[in-house]
Amino acid sequence: LRDIDNSEDNSEDNSEDNSEDKDKAIITQWQLLARNPLVPRLRKLAFWTRKAPLAARAKTALESFCRRAITRADDLGTDWGELLTDEALLTEVMKDAPHIHSSDISATIKWTSRQLDEVSDERGSNTEDTTAGRLDHEDDPILLRLAQVKRGGLFDSKGKQISYQHVAIDEAQDRSAIETRVLIDAVEGARDEKRKRSITLAGDMAQRVVFDNAIESWDELLDSVGLSGTEVSPLAISYRSTAQVMALAREILGPELDSKAPLVARSGRPVEIHELGNTGEAVGFLAESLRSLMGREPTASVAVLARYPEQADIYYAGLVRAEVPYIRRVRRDDFSFQPGIDVTETSQVKGLEFDYVILVDVNASSYSATREARHLLHIGATRAAHQLWIITTDTPSPLLPESI
Repeated sequence: LRDIDNSEDNSEDNSEDNSEDKDKAIITQWQLLARNPLVPRLRKLAFWTRKAPLAARAKTALESFCRRAITRADDLGTDWGELLTDEALLTEVMKDAPHIHSSDISATIKWTSRQLDEVSDERGSNTEDTTAGRLDHEDDPILLRLAQVKRGGLFDSKGKQISYQHVAIDEAQDRSAIETRVLIDAVEGARDEKRKRSITLAGDMAQRVVFDNAIESWDELLDSVGLSGTEVSPLAISYRSTAQVMALAREILGPELDSKAPLVARSGRPVEIHELGNTGEAVGFLAESLRSLMGREPTASVAVLARYPEQADIYYAGLVRAEVPYIRRVRRDDFSFQPGIDVTETSQVKGLEFDYVILVDVNASSYSATREARHLLHIGATRAAHQLWIITTDTPSPLLPESI
C-alpha cells in the first residue's frame, strides 16, 4: 500500500499544490478502517478506491491490489495449509504443551504437505478444486475460527450472518479452547465490547474424557476464550448418586479431586465389590443376579460397564447365552432409555444415570493408576443412582481404596 501511495507522488497527474495529506491518502484510509476484520477492511478499501481522488496510476494499482488481496485473504484453505506447515510457528505455540513433541510437529507438517500436494495435482488435472475429504473433523473449528477472525463472523451462503441470542455448551471441560471460542463469538454482540452476551458453560472437570485439549481448570478455559474474571458457580449439592457412591468416587479421583466437591443429598446402599476368579465365573454370577433383579424390578435401568469394547462384547455374549432378559449391547451412544440392561463401555455413559451400575473387570490391567483411568472409573461409578457393584476377575485396580 505504501508503494502504491508513493507512486502517486511521481504521477504526471499530480500537481505541485497537492497537500501532503492527499499524497498519503491510501495509508490514511487504511488506518481509518483498522477496526474492521481483514476481509471487510479490504472490501471497504476497494469501495473507497472507486470514488477516491487518486491519480489514475495509483487508482489502477490499488484496484488490482484489492482484488488480489481479497481473494487471498478469503482463502481459508490456504490459511489452513500455511498454519499447519509452519514449523517455527507450530513449535512456538506448542511449547507449553508437554504432550506435543517435535516428532508430532514433523508428522503434522508431512501429513499437511501431502494433502496440499494432492490438491495441487487435482488443480493441474482440471478436477474440482477442493480439499474435501482431506480434512479431519477436528479441522472444522480451525476453519470456522479463521472465518470469524478474517470475515468478522460466520455467514451463510446468502451472506447473512449466523448468530445466536444464547449459546449453552454442555460438557465444556472436554471442548478445546478454539471450539468454545467459535461458539462464544457466534453469540449476538460478540464484536461489541460494551454489550453483554448470553452464554452458559456447564461441565465437570472430574468427568473429563479428553486429556489433550490443554484445559486443566475452569480458570484456564475461561482465560483462553477471553472470559477471564468470570465467576464460576459450582453445584452445591449432588442429587444423582448416594453418599456411599460419592465417597468411593472421591477416593478414586484422589489427586484429581476438586476441593469444592458438592455435598450429597441422600444415603443409600453400600457399594459392593465381588472378586471372582475369571470372566466366565463373573458372567455366571451376573446372569443369576440380573435375572433375579429384573424379576423383582422389571422397570429398573441397569448398566453393565466395561473399560473396552472387547470386554463389553464378551459380557454381552455371555449374558445372552445365559438368557438374561431385556439385555442390549449399546454402541456409540445408541441408548433406548427404556427399562432393561445396557452393556456398553464406560466412556459412553457420561452424563447419563441408571438405577443400578455394575462395573466389570475393574482390574489393574484395565484401570491402572493413570489420569484417564481414574476419571473413567469415576464417571462409571457416579452413573449409579441407587446401587453400585464392582466386579474384579484379576488383580483389583490400584484405584480402588483398601477400605472397600
